[in-house]
Amino acid sequence: MNESRAEAARVGEASTRRADVREASRRRAGRAWLAGLVAAHLLVSGAAFGQGKAPGAAAAAGSAQVTEAERHFAEGVKFAQAKQWAKAREEFAKAYELSQDPRYLAALIRAEEELGRYRDVAERLTIFLRDGKNIDQATRQEAEKKLDEARKKLGTVTVVVGAEGAEVLLDGQKLGTSPLAKPVFVDPGKHTFEAQKAGYEPAKQELVVEAGSAPEVRLALTAAGGSANSGSGAGNGFVGVPGEKVPADTSPKWRTYAAIGGLGLAVVGLGVGIGMTVAASSKYGELEDEFGKLRSDPARNLDTFGELVAEHRTLKGGMIAGYVVGGAALVGTAAFWFLTKPKPKPEAKKVMLAPAVGGGHAGAILVGEF
Repeated sequence: MNESRAEAARVGEASTRRADVREASRRRAGRAWLAGLVAAHLLVSGAAFGQGKAPGAAAAAGSAQVTEAERHFAEGVKFAQAKQWAKAREEFAKAYELSQDPRYLAALIRAEEELGRYRDVAERLTIFLRDGKNIDQATRQEAEKKLDEARKKLGTVTVVVGAEGAEVLLDGQKLGTSPLAKPVFVDPGKHTFEAQKAGYEPAKQELVVEAGSAPEVRLALTAAGGSANSGSGAGNGFVGVPGEKVPADTSPKWRTYAAIGGLGLAVVGLGVGIGMTVAASSKYGELEDEFGKLRSDPARNLDTFGELVAEHRTLKGGMIAGYVVGGAALVGTAAFWFLTKPKPKPEAKKVMLAPAVGGGHAGAILVGEF
């Protein structure tokens, strides 16, 4: 019994050591990527982390704003060391709002990663990779790897609005103004996308987004009291190339007329068949009555019975012919409709060129299908 308990204790200790090793490895990996991201050792060494001062921070000490940012950063570091990631994120966010120091951004990303806020992680890594001008190759690759990992836990939605200058909202929160320059990261689940613009009826679409998916949302804005937006792609919720016309329905009218004729013939044939069935049944009743009279009176004239037999046969033949014609017309019309269905023409590619000015730069954004 004692040997069994000792063996169980040894197994438990070994399992605990393995778990500790895995946790330590995870922490080292997290600290290593963060260190590479900011090209500093502030978040690797506990001593430096606790100080909350960056090399060269003293040179900027004269700036009250930078000093305040450093104070928030130092507070965030303390919370991070205590594993209080929500409070750490709050302090790092305040620091980054005051000064766009890469250290603050990296620390903020790390806190959001610990909190499972993958949408925020993806958005900040996108900004980091887009705006980082002096990022070494190893750091860029690590940041891209982290961004790919975050994307697998999110949906990446492309929102296309059928008018420029419309306010775009996600779950009631403003995303920006159309055309949106980039796709939107969203958490898995049901979301509501909306577009609003003065003079247009608002557009709304609900979408269930799965992790790792990349759906597209198209919001068609309809002019108040009129048709869809004023772009040349009117009616399809998309702004096209100026002067381009959306092709009208090219389905041949003769196809519709032929189908109507076929259905009409089917209805007539089946109607005749049903009518003949009722008449033949009635005539058969008269035939049975006459046959009963003949049995009771063998000397009765057979002419009436013969006429009834002939009429019943005629009605029965008409009944069969009606059903055959009606059924054949119905099957033939259905086959004709599906076999002559015109193949849809590929929709013309549509693009939209919109000016983009800001940040000391000017240019244009090309949005559409390519």
